[in-house]
Amino acid sequence: MILKLLLFHLLFLLLSVSSAQKLSKEENSKRKITCGQGLKLKSGYGRKVLNGLRTKIEDAPWNVAIEIETKDVGLCTGTLISTRHVITARHCFAHLMDYGYVSIGKNQLIHGCENDNDEDLVLHGNLTNSFRIYTGTGCGYRKYCKGMNSTSVGIKKIILPKVCDDKQLDFDDFAIVELSESLKMSRKDRFICVNHEDSNLFNENNRMQLFGFGIDPSAGNQSAGPLRSETVKAEKCFTTTGKAFCTKSISKNQLACTGDSGGGVVQLINDRVTVVGVIYEGVTCEASTTDEQDYVANVAYYSDDICRYAGICDKYPDSKAIEKARSHSSINIYIISNLLLLAQML
Repeated sequence: MILKLLLFHLLFLLLSVSSAQKLSKEENSKRKITCGQGLKLKSGYGRKVLNGLRTKIEDAPWNVAIEIETKDVGLCTGTLISTRHVITARHCFAHLMDYGYVSIGKNQLIHGCENDNDEDLVLHGNLTNSFRIYTGTGCGYRKYCKGMNSTSVGIKKIILPKVCDDKQLDFDDFAIVELSESLKMSRKDRFICVNHEDSNLFNENNRMQLFGFGIDPSAGNQSAGPLRSETVKAEKCFTTTGKAFCTKSISKNQLACTGDSGGGVVQLINDRVTVVGVIYEGVTCEASTTDEQDYVANVAYYSDDICRYAGICDKYPDSKAIEKARSHSSINIYIISNLLLLAQML
């Protein structure tokens, strides 16, 4: 009897993994028509995200707050790229230790990267106990957001692309999050377009905006993490990789603070609000510094991963990638079929 229960539990886990919620081609085509449409970027400069422009969620409805259920309750920012997908920073969910990646909150080793052909880590299971996403709100820390409505949604899957490549681990601070359910779009919940080409990223006249729920260190533990923005420009700061770039404030002051990690760097491309970067590291906010840079994951570099895992594609994968996906699906179907047969025999 116990063995039978274990088999059904394993079967449930396999079915959960197999039922991927990536967008279909039809859904992706509809997404292309509507993403970032009718949205504007308000111009203006602040001292930094911390003391930059306070932003209403209606003016930037693609931003989501990610609460991390640790002892002190952590906070990150994310960007909606479909009705059920968010991009953010990898370190919001996992830290790299000497012995591998460890999940935030549970502090458990994430198994993966054992095989030579492994590239990515995928976190499954009951992630809602460790992480929670809030949309439609201009306030990050829920316990200090009295009277502010929001939509709470769980997480089904977290993808950490390319982290098995130990040659450039410092740069792979990017994550794709699959939500447990599709969101209903409204004036406070809107997904934006994804950048697939970075050839014009470093044009001198390009102006972008950086968003985040960064906390105010002067408020101590009482900071609500209000949504703020800052106008920035992109700069090349790495010669060894195209995975990341830097942003510098037009006002030449520091930018990202605690809580801003994972926030989107966006710009208007073909009159659509488009995410081009994800913040993963900034200077300390406790000290007043000027002319500093923030480090940003290059979304275009990860566009193939976003296509493969979320179905958000500019061009669809080649036949080899499709065949690889089919192969994994066939293996899962084979295992599930045999488990069902074995369960019936017990």
